[in-house]
Amino acid sequence: MDFCLGYLSPVDWLSRAPLIAALPKVSVSDTQREKVETCGAGARMARTLSQLSTVVPVPSASAAAAPRAWTAAVPLRPRLTQWLSSSSSSQQQGQPLHRSAQDTGPRSGSSHPRRYVAVCGVSSGSGGEQAPGSARVLDELRRQLDAEGVDAFVIPTEDPHSSEYPALYYARREFVTGFTGSFGTAAVTSNPPAAALTTDGRYFLQAEMQLNKQHYELLKGGMPDVPTINEWVVNKLSKDGTPKKVGIDPLVHSIDSARALSEELEQEGHSLVFLKTNPLDTVWGEDRPPMPEDQIRVHDIKYAGRTVEDKLKEMRFHMEENGVQALLVTTLDEVAWLYNIRGSDVPHCPVALSYALVEAEQATLFTNPSKVTDVCKAHLEASGVMIKPYDAVSTAVEQVTASGSSLWIDPATCNIGLLTAAAAGIAKS
Repeated sequence: MDFCLGYLSPVDWLSRAPLIAALPKVSVSDTQREKVETCGAGARMARTLSQLSTVVPVPSASAAAAPRAWTAAVPLRPRLTQWLSSSSSSQQQGQPLHRSAQDTGPRSGSSHPRRYVAVCGVSSGSGGEQAPGSARVLDELRRQLDAEGVDAFVIPTEDPHSSEYPALYYARREFVTGFTGSFGTAAVTSNPPAAALTTDGRYFLQAEMQLNKQHYELLKGGMPDVPTINEWVVNKLSKDGTPKKVGIDPLVHSIDSARALSEELEQEGHSLVFLKTNPLDTVWGEDRPPMPEDQIRVHDIKYAGRTVEDKLKEMRFHMEENGVQALLVTTLDEVAWLYNIRGSDVPHCPVALSYALVEAEQATLFTNPSKVTDVCKAHLEASGVMIKPYDAVSTAVEQVTASGSSLWIDPATCNIGLLTAAAAGIAKS
């Protein structure tokens, strides 16, 4: 039995190579379970194990002849219920709503909490500043795209953890469009120059008020004859019949979303490119909000209901049952549930920027170590959980696959950058 993905390009495995399609899936629907836990805010968080598929080695006749491939899913599915209001009745069309990052209280006359993007100006060469969604922001972004050699750039709402509500540090889509709703994806092309935002019916009115229609086209998702953002990008780039390159930040696109975009681009002769840095970060510059540094706290057992050791034991049971040596947990609420911790990195959401890696003999929390208090550190160490820097997760993933271990991930939420790290490890094995 061999382990290698080697010589398969990102496009090969993004487009579901035949070997991947042939890989057997493991169903545990007959043992489907539901666990309910009370979170600190008093909401109920449910987890369901259902229709799992796993990362497994592919048998082969010789080590040189068989590439390794996988399907992926994860057995942790808790979701926190979050109600955030994003409506605005007082904004003029093309004028985004601004408040400081600290001002997150309710709007006057409303009992619902609001989430605001920080006032993030972009310093220009002439010394002026531009608000989110301005023409100068778009112009500077297009200059960055030209420097990267790509013709378009797709900007989702999500952070590296597929969060619906990202920390302000990751509010790139809000910054480039001025639209502050919790759902939407933007795309900007440089050749030809165009820009669009898609969102759903909850935000049609808000988007119409906040978007600058001189620069952005609003795609009302789900409405008849309205293209998806992927279709819009393909249509814009295909007008002159020449192959184009579309760039993405691989850390903020899930495996599934990147695969879907790649497939649609390939059908028209275009290609998907993973950028090493996000060009919007350069545009944002010093005005970008800082990385959240709030401390992580322990979620007491009287609220959690189950110990970390008990949860890890169950995860390892399912790992062993499915022949998996490592489980990567990427969404923030799932990490919080697994390790009985809470944070304040995202407004109104009790989560901390972090990843979890569960192996047969050890478990790891990847986060900024300075955020972990002595009490929280003792709690984690007593549960057999190590603490490593947040950015070390890619190296850890690469080491897992390089060792020949099978890695369990969720393609709907795990970012494609971590899959690239896993592929790099496989190439070394």
